[in-house]
Amino acid sequence: MLAQAEQVIFVDAELATESAADPSPEASPTDRALTVRSLTTQLPASPNGFDPHRSSPEGLLQLAVHLYDRAPSTAWLLGIPAVDFGFGDPLSPITQAGIVQALDWIKHQVIEPNRSPTRETPCTN
Repeated sequence: MLAQAEQVIFVDAELATESAADPSPEASPTDRALTVRSLTTQLPASPNGFDPHRSSPEGLLQLAVHLYDRAPSTAWLLGIPAVDFGFGDPLSPITQAGIVQALDWIKHQVIEPNRSPTRETPCTN
C-alpha cells in the first residue's frame, strides 16, 4: 500500500521534446533521455477533486495523506521520453535509452537509499 511505503518511485512516459527526439548530429539520443523529479506531498484542498481516471503521482500521494494521514517520506517521478504513443510501434532510441537510465537510477536508489539526486533536469548516466 502506498501509504505504508517509506519511498516510492513513479515511472511514466512523457512526450519527448523536439530537441530530445531529434538531437543534433553531435548529440547522442541518450544525452537527454531521463528526467527525475522529486515530489512533495501537501494536503489537498478537497478530496472531491480526485479522479481515478486522471490521477497523477502527486494526486495519489495526496489521496494517501487524506485517507491514511501518511504518505511516503520520499517520492520520485521518473519521466521516460516517448516519441510515438501508438500501439505496436517499436520503441524509439531515446525511449530505449530512457528505460535503461531509469533502471540504473532505480537500482542506485535501492542500493544507496541515502543518495538524493534532486535535479529536475535530464539524467545523464
